Amino acid sequence: MTEVISGVIAQIYTKEITTKFGPKNVYHAMIDGHDVNLGFKTMLQNGETVSLPVEHKYGGYQLIQGQVVPAGSPSTVGATPVATPSAGPAQIPRAPASRAFPVDTNTKDISIIRQSSLNRAIESVTLLWHQGLFTPITEQDYLDKVFELALLYTDFGSGQREVKQAEAMQAYDTGMPGADQMQMPA
Repeated sequence: MTEVISGVIAQIYTKEITTKFGPKNVYHAMIDGHDVNLGFKTMLQNGETVSLPVEHKYGGYQLIQGQVVPAGSPSTVGATPVATPSAGPAQIPRAPASRAFPVDTNTKDISIIRQSSLNRAIESVTLLWHQGLFTPITEQDYLDKVFELALLYTDFGSGQREVKQAEAMQAYDTGMPGADQMQMPA
């Protein structure tokens, strides 16, 4: 069953896979929080608005090569399927088996990661306090340490730590104004 993912391409990146001909790079695009496998070649670019025909295959969304999305097609994944020639019976769409990583900051998954990170931060600060490694003077000291660790854990758990580090390195390498004032995550 074919579905359509529409939106702005937030990021295009490659993943190395092993084929019978050796390692190859496969292009992927992040579109509204969905990771779409574009294949071995792509003409798409970051920031481009697209409507792509996809199908759920190999644990994720795969671009269907050479298929044109008709005008007025559904604009979201899981909406009414686009008609495609098929020899088999209709299939029920499934959610992707694997999630995109790094997790895009404007998805519902990030709120789950934040909640979990806050719980782990409270546990960590309490443990540090009981072991005598952290001694808060005021309630605000305690809360500040909890939020500091929660944000650190969120960045780590969502993969945003690496994204921020790569952006800082790219800004430094390209001599972007203000790049000398950016802090690289630990």
